[in-house]
Amino acid sequence: MTFSITLFKRSVYDIYRLTRLTVIGVSEIRLIANVVHLYQTAHRTLVVSSFRLLKEEWCHVLSAAVQGFRCNRAMSGGSRGIVALFKSTDETTSNDDRYLSILEENNFIGMLVPTLSFQFQTEHLRECLNQPEKYSGMILTSQRSAESVNKAFADLSDAWKEKRHYCVGIKTAETAATLLGLKNLAGQDCGNAANLSSLIVQEFQNGYLPLPLLFPCSSLKMDTLPRTLAEHDVSIEIVNSYVTVPHPLLQDFVLQLSHKVPDYLVFFSPSGVNFSLPFIRELGLIANSKIISIGSTTERALQDSNISVSRVCRKPTPEDFIAAINSLS
Repeated sequence: MTFSITLFKRSVYDIYRLTRLTVIGVSEIRLIANVVHLYQTAHRTLVVSSFRLLKEEWCHVLSAAVQGFRCNRAMSGGSRGIVALFKSTDETTSNDDRYLSILEENNFIGMLVPTLSFQFQTEHLRECLNQPEKYSGMILTSQRSAESVNKAFADLSDAWKEKRHYCVGIKTAETAATLLGLKNLAGQDCGNAANLSSLIVQEFQNGYLPLPLLFPCSSLKMDTLPRTLAEHDVSIEIVNSYVTVPHPLLQDFVLQLSHKVPDYLVFFSPSGVNFSLPFIRELGLIANSKIISIGSTTERALQDSNISVSRVCRKPTPEDFIAAINSLS
């Protein structure tokens, strides 16, 4: 099949319109199959750089359409409930798939709501990375921070790879290892910035950090880690290497939820909370939904917005996540 961007766009809008209907008939199901086949063909036949020429919005609208169809189909056969995941989407989608798969295995319907987009700013970071002798290592608190390092400097020098680096979360550590080639990593099991800062302070007091740590981060970073490190005289250099903004289709995805109100709303980051809540409140989706927070920092953002949290998942893993949901249902 020859992949046509024009055909892809037209089919995406057709399928998006049709899946908003209450009833999906045979012709609509056939159209869904055709669009999914187009989508799969694009992934299979186009190199990644070419596929990214497609605007991100088209892919997410298709995702919304397919999720809508899956929701209709699953609800007709019975399920334990609809779970809306308010999270930034991964470029590889593998981490998103893990959450959606584990929900399906436990007879829930997962609806992915992309909340965040990222704009990388790497000029200053590139200057810092050119001077590894000035730093003891790096602090990476998200996958995006590791990606910003890769965009600033695609091939890190051995001098960086020999240093000790600190990560929050297993996925961040995996990204740092695979994308940046970093091996001497610590903090993967800390779970949040507060625990990571305690680890860094301990190692500093043991004499392991004679030079500052480079901290590439979002312009919307929380102040927990920098404040704690400053209180213990740990020197860091903060570089705003990417800007976090609302996903361009966030409102459209939240609107889709109003047709099939979720039983659970799951939030993965404070920024996701702040960007999503105005749309969620406007549609009255909170009253009858249980709220799950991934991490204590996200929990505080929800509480600051006067949202009652039903469960807090202390570690950002699919296994801890599904355990939290199962404990509520």
